[in-house]
Amino acid sequence: MTDFRKKHLLVLAVLFLIGLIVVFSISDRRPRSLKAMNAAFGTEISSRADLVYKFEYPPSFQGDGVSYYVYRLDQTDMHRLQKALSTKKSYAIDSKIGVAARSDLGIANDRAKDAYSVEPLSRFRFYYIDRSPQIYDDVIPNYDALLVDAKDALVIYLVSDS
Repeated sequence: MTDFRKKHLLVLAVLFLIGLIVVFSISDRRPRSLKAMNAAFGTEISSRADLVYKFEYPPSFQGDGVSYYVYRLDQTDMHRLQKALSTKKSYAIDSKIGVAARSDLGIANDRAKDAYSVEPLSRFRFYYIDRSPQIYDDVIPNYDALLVDAKDALVIYLVSDS
């Protein structure tokens, strides 16, 4: 090979590496569950959130799947989350979504071998998005719920499909 070809190959290799570095620095490296939570609730939690626990039981042919993810946030992300959720209605543990979330977390913890204890649930504020058909009035079978404990900076993202 001539020096001309070697020089051009070296330049192309350097440009490729620079492009690769740019793509990795621009890309969103947050976990899929965090992206889904941000999209569902209109929040912007960064990749600094620590995943404390993950339980995934995907729905089968008949439905009945439940997954939840427990994140610990730093103060910046918690402040940003509270600001984003300040315009949304929150619910208590004795509300319809609180009862459904308690039930689904109980089902998940019964299936898990190393379940993460989130008790007491009364310390959490509940936010949810109902994905159920409009035929249900007394229960919420399909929903995304966000349980926020501002004191301990814990966030639980719960996805239920019944």
